[in-house]
Amino acid sequence: MVIHDIKSCFIHIPKCGGISITTAFMRKKNDKNFNLQHRNWQVGLNSDFTRQKDGKTFYFNNIHATYDQLAVELPNYKYYTVIRNPLTRWESLYKHNCDENFIVDWDIITWTRKAIASLENGAYFGSIQNLDEFERSRVRMGSYHVMYLPAWVYYREPEVEVHRLEDQTIWNRLKLEKITAHKSKTQIAPYNKDRVKEMIYNYFKKDFERWQMTE
Repeated sequence: MVIHDIKSCFIHIPKCGGISITTAFMRKKNDKNFNLQHRNWQVGLNSDFTRQKDGKTFYFNNIHATYDQLAVELPNYKYYTVIRNPLTRWESLYKHNCDENFIVDWDIITWTRKAIASLENGAYFGSIQNLDEFERSRVRMGSYHVMYLPAWVYYREPEVEVHRLEDQTIWNRLKLEKITAHKSKTQIAPYNKDRVKEMIYNYFKKDFERWQMTE
């Protein structure tokens, strides 16, 4: 999310609370003629642009653009992002796939085993159980991979100020009212968290190490 008013960018790492941050920004702006819309970076190279329709301004952001992509266009802006425990981020991605009906009846351990095997081979399609539903959805096959990227590929330090989702410090830093804008419909049955962490650890190793750093 690009905030030109204060020359800042919020880097939205998937499944790290970015929708809540964006929604809070919209509420703070409180402009009835302003409607923030998202698009995937692959649509074009602009970090953002506006369009006018029926007297209303539609403001588009590249929802999951990385620091490297944004900084080419906006090198003098201040950058922020939020990371979270990679295990709970992984749980959130599982629930998202269930909510979208991309997973039908796989439990999280079955899904993790299939997803990690697919990711280790350079793809994510093995994480999708219902490919017919996936193809019918609004998701584009060439863009959904961003959901599975490790968090560290989205930012650099010290260029980006990193906050942990669990610490809830981003709200004061961006002077936003804390809200929860998105809640999954899926409930995960009790499972062996150590087993799942073991399966995903190598793929998210740098994320685990960064998240565990003492702030």
